[in-house]
Amino acid sequence: MFNLSKPLYKSDLLLGNIKTLIRKAKEANAPVIYIRHCGSKNSHFMKGSSGWNIHPLIIPGVNDYVFEKNHSDSFQDTRLKDILKKIGVEQLVICGLVTEGYVDTTTRRAYSLGY
Repeated sequence: MFNLSKPLYKSDLLLGNIKTLIRKAKEANAPVIYIRHCGSKNSHFMKGSSGWNIHPLIIPGVNDYVFEKNHSDSFQDTRLKDILKKIGVEQLVICGLVTEGYVDTTTRRAYSLGY
């Protein structure tokens, strides 16, 4: 989303806030989970394309989890639910882009699963 033709609104502030959230999660020994969207062939988010990569300022650490998804719902056809259960997560803090799509869909699904 950071290398599209139209720049993101206040992208520096957004990245700073995400970095702070990640830092605070790690300070609290909370797991950090990245969900990377894999777009369709020839899309800006096609797997392996520059738009698919996680921004270098918030790159996952060695102990972080990274899942790839093909749907708006980060739980659909991924191991996210299984990993959350395995590591004992009971509450989620969700952040991301496309609030009305990916974030909303994943948040609603998480709520329906008891988070």
